[in-house]
Amino acid sequence: MGLEGDRSPQLQQGGNQTPPLQQQQQYNQGLPYVQPNYTNNNNNAGSQQGYQGNPYQQPAYYQPAPHEQQQQQYNQQPYVVPQQQPNPVYGLQQPWDQQNQQQQQYQQNDNQPLLQPIFIPPQTYVYNETCEKFPDGPKYQDILYTVLFVIHLLALVLVYFVSLSRPVINESFVGGDSQNYPLLAFVGISALISVIYLFGWLHIARRHAVGLIKATFIINIIITIILCIVAFVTGNWFMGALLIFVALICFIFFISLIKRIDFTAALLTSSIELLDRFPACYRVGFASLVVNFIWLILWGLAVTRMSYTFTDTSFNILFVFMVFSFYWVTNVIKNVVHCTISGLFASWYFLDGSVGMPPSPTAKSFKRAITTSFGSICFGSLLLAIVSTLRYIAQSLQSSKNGIVQLVGCLLNCILSLFESVLQLFNVYAYTQVAIYGKSYCDAARSTMDLVKNRGADLIVNDNFISTALSISILLGAVLAGIVGFIISLAVSSAPAISWLMIFCISFSFIMIVMEVIYSGVVTTVVCFLMEPNILAQSKPDIYRLYTTTYNKLIL
Repeated sequence: MGLEGDRSPQLQQGGNQTPPLQQQQQYNQGLPYVQPNYTNNNNNAGSQQGYQGNPYQQPAYYQPAPHEQQQQQYNQQPYVVPQQQPNPVYGLQQPWDQQNQQQQQYQQNDNQPLLQPIFIPPQTYVYNETCEKFPDGPKYQDILYTVLFVIHLLALVLVYFVSLSRPVINESFVGGDSQNYPLLAFVGISALISVIYLFGWLHIARRHAVGLIKATFIINIIITIILCIVAFVTGNWFMGALLIFVALICFIFFISLIKRIDFTAALLTSSIELLDRFPACYRVGFASLVVNFIWLILWGLAVTRMSYTFTDTSFNILFVFMVFSFYWVTNVIKNVVHCTISGLFASWYFLDGSVGMPPSPTAKSFKRAITTSFGSICFGSLLLAIVSTLRYIAQSLQSSKNGIVQLVGCLLNCILSLFESVLQLFNVYAYTQVAIYGKSYCDAARSTMDLVKNRGADLIVNDNFISTALSISILLGAVLAGIVGFIISLAVSSAPAISWLMIFCISFSFIMIVMEVIYSGVVTTVVCFLMEPNILAQSKPDIYRLYTTTYNKLIL
C-alpha cells in the first residue's frame, strides 16, 4: 500500500486500524502524502460512505513484520539509533550506522524471522556512547606513562653498567658447582608434548565445552580437598580450615550456578572457532613468550651482576627496584597481547561482514596496542606492578624472626593479595575498553566501573568458570608433560628431578600462552555481547541465538 514504507512508532501501535488523515500527515512530515482510493468499483459508492459504513476490506496499511510482532509480544523496545552519530571507522560507515539498512534487509525476508522468542539482555546507558570504535587516527593516550616506562628501562640499564664497572666484592656468589643441562632438548621435548596436548584439548573444547568446564571445576575442588588434607597432616590447622572453607564455597558456587556453564561454553566454542579463522593471534602469543624469555634472561644477568658488586644493604634496595621492574615489564608484555586479541574480537563482533572490516585485523589491533594505546597499557601495568612489589615486601617480612613483624607481614600479604587479584581482573576489562574505543586508562576504568555496576554478576560468574577451566587445563598439561619428561630423562639424564622441573615449567609457559589468548577472546566477546547485543543479532543471527538461548538459562 502507499503508507507501508512510512512506518512510525505510533502507527505500529495502531495495529490494523487506519489512522486519521491529519495524524498520518503529522508523522510523515516532509514526505508527499498519497491519498488512498476508497472507492468501491462494484457498487460505485463514494469513498467517504465506504469508509464510514461497512469496514473496509482492503489489507491494512501497516502489518508488522514477524520479528516486530515478537518484539511487541515480549515488550521489547526496538534499538534506537543515537541522534549524534560517531565518526566513520577506517574512513567508512560505523556498524551501528548501518542498522537501518540491515533492518530493511531482514524485513524483506519475512519468511525467516531474525529474532526468536528469547530474552534480549538489556543495554545500559554506558554503551550508548558517541565515541567511535577503533578510531583510525586517535591521539596517543597517557603519553606520560610511556615516558616513565622508557625512563625506568634506561635506569635499569644504567644500574647494570654501573655494576659492570665495579669490582666483585661478594665471592660467595661466584663459581660453585654446576651442571650443564641440555636446555635445547628440554625445550624441544616440552614444545612437542605441549603441541600434542593443546591439539587434543582444543578438539575437546570445540565439541564438549560444557563437559570440559564441568570436569575442570570438579578437579579444582578435588585438588583443594587434597591440599586441605595435606595441611591437616602436616599440622597446619589454619591453612587446612581455610582450604575447607574454600572448597565448600567452590562446591556451592558450582551447584547453584551450574546453568551458567552453557553460556560460558558457547563463548568458549565460538572464541576457539574465531581463533582458528585468525591464527595470527597465536603467533602474537608465542612472540610475546620469546620477548618474555629474552627479558627474563637480561633481568637475571643484571640481578646476578648486582649481587656480585654491591653490598647486602645496597643490593637489597636495588633488588626491590629490580622486582618492580620485572613486574612492570612482564605486565606490559602480557597486556599488549590482551589488547591485540581484544581488538581482533571486537573488530569481528562489530565489523565482520561489512566494508569496515580491515584485511588484517590482528595486525591493526597490534599496531594500536604498541602505539596509541601503549601509554594506557603502561599506566595500568604500573599500578599492578606497584601492588605486586608491595606484596613481595610483605612476603619478605614474613621471614623475619620477630613475631610481630611476621604477623604484620602476613596481614599485609593477605590484603595485598586480594587487592592484586581484584586489580588484575579489573585491568582485563579496562583494557578491553582501551582496545575497542582507544580510550585513556582512566576513561576505560570509569566505563568498566559502570559495566560492573550493571553486569557485574554476569562478568564475575563467567570469568570464574572460564578462568578455572583454563587454569586447571594449564596445570594438567604441564604435569603430563613433566611426567613424560621425567620418564625420558631417566634414560638420558643423571638428574631426572631437575629435568622434570624444567620440562614442567617450559610446558607450563607454552600452554599458558595459548590459554591466555583464548581467555582474552572469551572476555572480549562477553563484554561486547553485554554492551550491544543488537549488533550481533543483525550481523550474526545464528551466533546471537546460540548466546541468547544459553543466556536465557541464567534467569529461568
